[in-house]
Amino acid sequence: MWRAVFLLVQSMEEPVDLVVAARDADGDGRRRGNGLAQAKKERGWRFRIVEALAIEEIEAWFLAAYEPTGPRETERLDALARRLGLDPRREGHRLTGGTQRDPKRVVEELAIVLHQEGADALRSAPWSTLRERGEPVGLRAFLDAMNDALRDQFPEGRDEPW
Repeated sequence: MWRAVFLLVQSMEEPVDLVVAARDADGDGRRRGNGLAQAKKERGWRFRIVEALAIEEIEAWFLAAYEPTGPRETERLDALARRLGLDPRREGHRLTGGTQRDPKRVVEELAIVLHQEGADALRSAPWSTLRERGEPVGLRAFLDAMNDALRDQFPEGRDEPW
């Protein structure tokens, strides 16, 4: 699949500098990543490829960025953390699809509207929070890879490059 995606991008009339290859680990990240690794090595692509591997699911990235904005949201988060036996913002890697700890269910219970609030949370969360909470769910690795790929686009010494 990734080879086909990269071939399509390479054939585009407008040149592309960077492709983000995003996927969920879904419990089997190593095996699922083999196709991507193979496609990345296969030929000299004219663009950079940055892998975004969400462990276990992309919802964990939104949870890592989530901050309650009022007392009701704080109460909801605290109750959920007690029931799950973990803070879903810091331990998203322990959330498992199809169970009581399903990341999609957790996102729903916190009433996060992914395409709106989730993206806003990722954009507005402090870089240090995303890196710290995002470590176990693959977000930090993605941020570091993007930072490396885009380093020449941003001035030296900037903490939050993009």
